Amino acid sequence: MIDVIIIGAGPGGYEAALYGASKGLNVVLVNKHNLGGTCLHYGCIPTKSYFKHASLISDLKDSDLYGLANLSYAFDFGKVKSRKDEVVSSLEKGISFLLKKANVTVLEGKANFIGDKKIEVNGETYEAKNIIIATGSKERILPNFDSYLTSKDILGLDKLPESLTIVGGGVIGVEFASILNQFGVKVEVLEYGDRILNSLDQETSRRILSLLKRQGVDVHLNIKVNSYQDKVLTYEEKGELKTKEVENLLLAIGRIPNLDCALDKTNIIYSNKGIIVDKNFETNVKGVYAIGDVTGINMLAHYATYSGYRAINHILDIKDEIDFNLVPACIFSLPEIASVGILEGNELKANYRGNGKALASNLLEGYIKLYVNEEKIVGGIIIGHEASILIHEIAAVIKEKVTVSKFKDYIHAHPTLSEIYRDCFK
Repeated sequence: MIDVIIIGAGPGGYEAALYGASKGLNVVLVNKHNLGGTCLHYGCIPTKSYFKHASLISDLKDSDLYGLANLSYAFDFGKVKSRKDEVVSSLEKGISFLLKKANVTVLEGKANFIGDKKIEVNGETYEAKNIIIATGSKERILPNFDSYLTSKDILGLDKLPESLTIVGGGVIGVEFASILNQFGVKVEVLEYGDRILNSLDQETSRRILSLLKRQGVDVHLNIKVNSYQDKVLTYEEKGELKTKEVENLLLAIGRIPNLDCALDKTNIIYSNKGIIVDKNFETNVKGVYAIGDVTGINMLAHYATYSGYRAINHILDIKDEIDFNLVPACIFSLPEIASVGILEGNELKANYRGNGKALASNLLEGYIKLYVNEEKIVGGIIIGHEASILIHEIAAVIKEKVTVSKFKDYIHAHPTLSEIYRDCFK
């Protein structure tokens, strides 16, 4: 009998397959669409490819500061998209190669449960000692909306729109607003709440809002959208019902678990919020696991990856020290934002402007903020260049329960952005 069947070939699924195979397990991976899932094809990777181009354009706007007077350039979106497609294709081929090398059996098709540990793929029945559900998530939609764009649609465009209205000021909305604004698209953001990025602290939300507006993005808060029909958006603002023509609209209001695998044919407990799991990502059915977005717990690719490792470890009775309370979250806006841990407690803060490397590199926007509780560092937020890299030092000191007095004695190389940590203690 098969040791493990994994349903879904996103980061959680294929990484779990590779890890399980490396431990001697007989693994079957069911791939409905493309290897790498949403992250590789319609999310993390293609947006970061576009982010690189947007960052370069942003730097070019300060070319005179670097002695490049009267610099001009022509933006070729076709080449930008081609490079993105090449990056995605290369990584997908890499995943395929690794799976073949590891002797993972890949089934192309959609899996449906026909029992607790039995599935059907392309009319064939498969049974396993263990099953891992890694079906990911899908875009949240609104009723009375048609002809709108999703993030997948945006990444598939061969030609950029002149203007774009983004409904949603969360991570997806802010990232696309930052990128497309640099590409020359006139962008407006409509957010239902009273601030964007409401999962972060108010200061960070305000800072990013201010930066977006300075960059030319038009942001409106407290907007309730009602419908989008025939290019007409109906919405409420300050209690007044309004309409306006919107040529291109991106719906970016988050994602929901993808539960489309006939779970009703099993005894697995789930809701529209996701599949219920324990600390080992095992469901109420022994030997059946759910990892990543489909649990609805934390919709980040690296969370999916490490939850897959935990599931495989539990199958093999291997203890690990993965701390799922310390999952770094990164937002690739301009500048980057990153956070980890508990974002409450006494604040220790230092700005990029006081750092030699930041000043020399014209990276003045940003700060590092540490949260301290009883002399222990418990969390942190970073806005600024390389925030997605710098955040991992905070994660490490939290995991090791490093005190403020110990952390302030860490030696950071000069001149580097990491020296900003030292400035937090001055």
